[in-house]
Amino acid sequence: MIKLTIPGNPIPKHRPRFRRSGKAYSDQTAQMDVFREYAALQYTQNPLETALSVKIEYFMVRPKAHYGKGQNIARILKSALHKNRHPVRTLTI
Repeated sequence: MIKLTIPGNPIPKHRPRFRRSGKAYSDQTAQMDVFREYAALQYTQNPLETALSVKIEYFMVRPKAHYGKGQNIARILKSALHKNRHPVRTLTI
């Protein structure tokens, strides 16, 4: 099993931008480069040539805006602090 840890908050990929010539480019190149650097530092073996299964675990702090205007804060806060819930989310591809 190969395990890679990338620090930081998960962010969605932006839509591509287009030049006047019609060529597409990404404005997230710097963020992608940081991801590649972390992965390259942690995985130094030969590239894989077999099928791959990916399991992604990530932790996200609940955004402040998620609580709304405050009218439901007691109910939402109670569910957010529930002891049986784990803050790590798992995505298997």
